[in-house]
Amino acid sequence: MKIKLPIFEHYNFDTITSTNDYARELLNRDKVAIVSANYQTEGRGRNTNTWYGSYGNNVYLSIAIKHIDEFDSDHLPVFQALSSVIVINALQRLFPKQKFALKYPNDVYAFVPTPKQNDAINPNYRKISGVLVEHSFMGSICTSTIIGIGINVSEQKFPPEIADNSTSLALLGYDANISEIINAIISELYYLADYKDSLEIFDLWKFSLNLNKKQIQVVGDELNYTFSRILDDGRLELIRNKQRIIIDNGDSVRYNLG
Repeated sequence: MKIKLPIFEHYNFDTITSTNDYARELLNRDKVAIVSANYQTEGRGRNTNTWYGSYGNNVYLSIAIKHIDEFDSDHLPVFQALSSVIVINALQRLFPKQKFALKYPNDVYAFVPTPKQNDAINPNYRKISGVLVEHSFMGSICTSTIIGIGINVSEQKFPPEIADNSTSLALLGYDANISEIINAIISELYYLADYKDSLEIFDLWKFSLNLNKKQIQVVGDELNYTFSRILDDGRLELIRNKQRIIIDNGDSVRYNLG
C-alpha cells in the first residue's frame, strides 16, 4: 500500500497557538496542508509534554494529510515510520558531516563532542528533534493524520530540566536556514510517498533505528533486555531470560545510540 499525497498548500505564520491544531482545521478545505510558524504559544510533544522553543529559532512544522484511501489501524504505524525517516534523512542530507541517530520511536539525537555528566549510556548524544503524530478517525477508519515536527535550529539556551539532554544546530556549529530545512523535509516526504510503499518505509524506519542486538534498559525496573524485533504495529519486543515484554513508549527505554 502506498501513501497518496496530492499537491500541498504551505501556510507560514509569525505566531500561532499550535501548528498541529491549525493544520487540522485546514483539512476542511485542503487535502495536504503544511503549516509552519516562527513561534508556537501552545506547542506540544508526546505524552502531554510541552515542546520548548523560543521565537524564530527553530522549526515548528506540521504536515496534515487527508487520506484519499481508507486507512485502518493496521496501517497507521507507517506514519510513525514516515515522520521519523523524513526528518533524519533531511538533516543528514543538509549536514552530511554531522552524526545523527534515531531513538525509538521518532526522536532524533545528534552526536556532541563534549560528553554529558552522569550518563553512562549516551554521554555524547543530545536530542535535536521530536515528532508528534496524531490521527483522526471515523469509526475504525483513519480519515486524517497530522505530523508535528520540532527541530532545534538556532536555540542557544534550554530550560534546566532539559538542558543536559538537548542541543541545536547552532550549538553544533552550523549556521542553518530554517526554510531550507523545511523544504528538505517536504522533499523527503514526497519522495518517499512517490517511490516507496508502506512496507518499504517501515523497513527504512527499522534500519534507521539500528536496534539489532542492542541491550535496552527499561526505565522503572532498570533491567537490561535484548532487542528481539519491531512488531508490525510498531511496538518493541524485548527479551530477558526467555521472558518477553512489549514496549510502546519510547520514554520508557534507554539504549546506546551509537
